Amino acid sequence: MPNAFIPNNFHLRNVVLFLFLSGLKVKDIHEKLTATYDTNAPSQATIYRYVARYKEEDYSFEDEPKSGRPRELDLDKLREIVEDDPYLTTREMETVLDVDWSTVARGLKTIGKKAKLGRWVPHALSDFDKDRRVDAALNLLTYHRTTNWLDRVITGDEKWVLYDNSERRAMWVDEDEQPEDVPKPSLHPKKILLCIWWSVNGIEYWETLKEGETVTAQVYTAQLRKLKLHLENTRGAQAEIYFQHDNARPHVARSVKAELEGYWMARTTPSPL
Repeated sequence: MPNAFIPNNFHLRNVVLFLFLSGLKVKDIHEKLTATYDTNAPSQATIYRYVARYKEEDYSFEDEPKSGRPRELDLDKLREIVEDDPYLTTREMETVLDVDWSTVARGLKTIGKKAKLGRWVPHALSDFDKDRRVDAALNLLTYHRTTNWLDRVITGDEKWVLYDNSERRAMWVDEDEQPEDVPKPSLHPKKILLCIWWSVNGIEYWETLKEGETVTAQVYTAQLRKLKLHLENTRGAQAEIYFQHDNARPHVARSVKAELEGYWMARTTPSPL
């Protein structure tokens, strides 16, 4: 049965000192320690270092202070630095605090800090933009108290749809069994463009373009005419509609704006008696 005792550095230095004072050479000391402690024995180079100190009559068992940067870390100072500039790297922190990188990493973990990437947003908003959004939201909420304007909003967008949407998922298999192979997706997969418009009632109108075809101002104008005809058939020619789309180039083309303005003028101009 192997010995369960595991020596520490203090114990090993005492044993090396005893064997050194007994007149043994470094090689013999290493052999004795290896025979006794097996893999827990110090290396021959380490024993050389101990014996060199004993030959100089230095019988202390404590390591001399190292010349490197101190390992002590002021956690309050670290927290102050991180909160002042949370974008500092650990390498920059070690320079400011004059400690090792690993010490900074342990300190950050101790104070509960963890590096996280910020969430991508479409664009940065100024304070003016934020205030304007709040005002618009409050006005819409006030308007919604008197009329269900959300029921009249039609939103449209485009989305590329892949023919093959295969994905790799984990499989439950036996320990000696290999899961099924999954082919990597192509760099240029076959896809079509789905154009869709919806409201609170669900999908109002949709269509897919031909393979390789994309949305242009001409295509988008034709789609708006089809959408207008569909809404007139489902909601009536006099139904009030709020149309919403993003500012993609085909959506803001002059011909598209003219089409939308013409539709609005036709809706607001009184019909002749």
